[in-house]
Parts: sequence; structure tokens; C-alpha cells
Amino acid sequence: MESECVLCDIVKDISRRRKQIENTILYEDNNFVIIPALGPLYSGHVLIVSKQHYKNIAQMPLYAINECLSLMNSITNQLKETFPNMIFSEHGACSEEERGGCCIIHAHLQCIPLENNESLNNIDLFVEKTSISNFSEVITYNKPYLYINKHGTHNFYISEQVPSQLIRKIIYANNGRTDWDWKEDKKPNMIHETIELWKNFK
Repeated sequence: MESECVLCDIVKDISRRRKQIENTILYEDNNFVIIPALGPLYSGHVLIVSKQHYKNIAQMPLYAINECLSLMNSITNQLKETFPNMIFSEHGACSEEERGGCCIIHAHLQCIPLENNESLNNIDLFVEKTSISNFSEVITYNKPYLYINKHGTHNFYISEQVPSQLIRKIIYANNGRTDWDWKEDKKPNMIHETIELWKNFK
């Protein structure tokens, strides 16, 4: 566990953080927890968080990466009727200096239930797609990356010079909205709705 890491604090329940509604554990296994996202883009938006402190998903041991991929598949299969257009994304940081748009340097995936007609087709306007096809290859790349998974397709992008919360900005810009910043608006009502939507996931 890293000192002063908010996600480590939530996982280990430091300072009784789990008493806060936004830190509700929706699911837990040996290596991961699922918690509501702060300032969710939509009701149902959650984070898959590593219990151990790694800078990004690619730095985790292979067994943990495989468990994460399996968890993503379970989410897709169990919740496909509730969230038919779910995407998974990560701003993979390398260090404090090479954050790649990451807000919190602790391995976590965003699970974002897009509207049915939404896409991220314009992501290529902001970042360059790589030929990397899996997390194991990212280790040799050794640079900040952006990961997006939609309908089981793994896409990795160069993210050395991207702004924080890029995915949030793109999704909301496509809808003419500006309330993308989770630091400015935590959207507590949507967090309550998210907890209700995920109550049967296991």
C-alpha cells in the first residue's frame, strides 16, 4: 500500500472511508474491488480497482491481469441488458511525471455505460493508436498509454501528451455537456442510482 493513495485507503478502509457512500464496495474478489465512480458520467459508471498498489493495469502480474479481463467479461455478460453499450478504459500512468492523463496513479479501470447511440470514434483526433494488442506488450512500450475496450476489442493509444479526464471530455463534448469533471461535481444522486443498478452483480 502506498502512503497518501486515496484508492489504497478505500481498499484497506483507512480512516473508515467506506462509510462514505461513494466508497461503497459493490463487488470484491481476491485482487479487485468495484466502487462507484465519483462524478459518474452516467448512472452505472464504476471503477474496477486493484487491491494492490500498481501504477497501471499493465504493471500487474499476469495472473492479476487475466483476473481483471475475466471480471470485465463477467460484467459484460451479467449486465448486458442493463448496460448494452459498456466500455472499459484506463489512463495508464508510468510515474508522477508521466501521468498520461491519469488523475490517480493506482491501477483502476473505468466502466462507463454509454448511451446506445454513443461511440468514441473520434478518439483518433486526440491520441495515436498503437499496434499493441494486449497488456503484456505495454510493459515493453514503457510509456503512458490510453486503453479502451468496447465489445471485447482491446485498443491501446499513445498518451504522453493528453489532458486529464480525456475520455470524460470527449463523451460529454459529443453530447454538448460540460459537467465532465468529477472533482467539481461528484453527482451524489447518480452514485446512489449506480449502487442500486449494481446490487445484483456477483
